[in-house]
Amino acid sequence: MKCPRPRAVRLLTSATPDVHPYWYAQVLRVFNATVFEIKPSGDLTRSRRVEFLWVRWMGDEPGYRSSVAAGRLPKVGFVNDTDPYAFGFLDPKQVIRAAHLIPEFASGKTHGLLDTLQPTLARLAGEGADYQAFYIDIFADRDMIMRFVGGAIGHLDTPTLLEAMETEEAEADERNPALAGGTDSGDDSDSADSDAASGSQRSESDSEEEEYANLEDDEEPEDDGDMDSFE
Repeated sequence: MKCPRPRAVRLLTSATPDVHPYWYAQVLRVFNATVFEIKPSGDLTRSRRVEFLWVRWMGDEPGYRSSVAAGRLPKVGFVNDTDPYAFGFLDPKQVIRAAHLIPEFASGKTHGLLDTLQPTLARLAGEGADYQAFYIDIFADRDMIMRFVGGAIGHLDTPTLLEAMETEEAEADERNPALAGGTDSGDDSDSADSDAASGSQRSESDSEEEEYANLEDDEEPEDDGDMDSFE
C-alpha cells in the first residue's frame, strides 16, 4: 500500500543516545508482505502479514552543535547516497512519532547527496535536488518539546536530556558571563551610580537650605526708633 503521507519524516529512538537521543528518517513507501518462517525442522509456520517502511535516512549535520540553552535547534541532513546505509527498511513499531522539519534555506539545495538528475522515488515529483540541511522544530507541540527538554511523565531518556541541558547552560555561561545568573559587576555599577545620584541630590538640597538661611540673615529688622520718635 502507498504511504498515507508521502515524504513524512519519522522520529525514533537512537541506538547511540550519547551522541543524539533520536534518529530521523524520511518515509518513501510503506510495504506489506506475507511471510512464512522456516523452523529448524524445515517445517513452515503459519503465514503472517508483515508491514515495513522503506526510508531514506537522515543524520546529524557535521560540525554543528545544537543547544537548547543557546537557542540552536537540532540540525540534520540526508545521508550521502554513497553511504551503504543511506536507504533502509524499518519496522513501524520503532517509530515514535512524526517530526516537523524546517529547511535551512540559507544553505540552498544540492545534487551531491543523491547524485542523479533522473526521476527517483527518493524525491517528490518535480524535485531535482535536496536541501543541504533541515532544522528539527522541537517546538512543534508540547509532546515534541518535552522529548528534548525532559520533565514529562513517560518520556524516555529524560535524565540524560536534563543532564545535557545543564551541561549546555554551564558552557553557555562560561562563554558569555553576562548571561549567567550572577551579574555582580553590573549590579555593583548600578548601585554605585544610584549612590552617586543620591549624593548629588543631597548636596543640591543642602546648598538650597544654606542659601535660604543666608537670605534670612541678610534681612534687616524694623527700626523701633522711628516709632518712639513718632509717639
